[in-house]
This record gives sequence, structure tokens and C-alpha cells, in this order.
Amino acid sequence: MIEQKFFPGYLFDLDGVLIDSMQQHTEAFRLALDQYNLLLGDVEIAGRSTMEIIEEVQLSYPDDEIPIVELVVLKQTIARDLIKIAGQEILFPHVDEVLLRLTSVSKVGICTSGSRSSLEFFLSLISSAIKFDVLLCADDVTHSKPDPEIYLKGASRLGVATKHVLVVEDSLSGIKAGLLAGCQVAQ
Repeated sequence: MIEQKFFPGYLFDLDGVLIDSMQQHTEAFRLALDQYNLLLGDVEIAGRSTMEIIEEVQLSYPDDEIPIVELVVLKQTIARDLIKIAGQEILFPHVDEVLLRLTSVSKVGICTSGSRSSLEFFLSLISSAIKFDVLLCADDVTHSKPDPEIYLKGASRLGVATKHVLVVEDSLSGIKAGLLAGCQVAQ
């Protein structure tokens, strides 16, 4: 029998790791920006906050006055609606089984650049038997990924040294954040 080894702590990103909502987020950006005659262009959205993305889009329209806060709220509202419509279809296969196993032997958390409501919606989709030690979102940090703040805070709240934490990420900014925090990173 092969002995399974576990890290003392795991910190998961949400979008692209536990759920596949990129299609819904991309469509939400398109629909929200359309209302202001703006285009997303080649702006990378994975692993970044909505505010940061809208601010980058604004750089392509220096002569336009863009209501950034309203646009952020609109995009987030549309994304939540699209994700709710998708429901459990956005969960990656075996998410419940993996999280149940890990939370039974290690400390586990989620560190997402997404909103609190997106995080709460994810929690409503998975087994209520899964208990996380840490839940952090964009509202809980000053600096978004690739800044390591969210992973440093997550490891601290787990009570596990960063070198003993495995960060599970899918985006370049998230991978960089995990590495800068001193964590081990899996993609």
C-alpha cells in the first residue's frame, strides 16, 4: 500500500481551481462593458479582481469618463446571476470528495480574488460536511494577487508556516502570489 502524505495546510484559489466559472465571468465582463460601449480587449482576467480589470480597461479609453465603481458592481451582479444559473455545473469533478478528504487530515482554506458573495455561493454548492479553517476574498486584503498578502494572511490564520502550505492555483498572478508568500504551489 502506498502511504499518502499530506501538507499541514492547503490554500485553494476558487475560480479555475474549485469551480470553472471563467465562461460566466468573461460573459459578464462583455455584457457590462457593452453597456458603456467598451471592450475587454486582451486584458487578462484570471486571478485578478474586477476593480483591477476595469481600471486596466479604462487605460484603453483615456478620453472617456468611465464610472468604474458602477461598472464593477454591474459586472459582479451579472456574473453572480450567470453563475447561479449554471449552478453545480461549474464545480470541477470530485471537488466534494477531495475537500472532504483534505479537511479531515489538514487545515484547509480558500483565498480568492473574487467577491464574498461568489465565495458564499460556492459554499452553497458543496457538501455542508466540508469545514474550512480559512475563507478569504478580495474584501479581506488591501492588495490583490500577485501580491502575496492573501496567502500570507491565509497561512497565518491556518496557523501553519508558509513553507508547509500548498497553494493550489491556476493563474500566473496567483502562482506568483503563492511563491512570493513562501508557499509551495501546485498548478
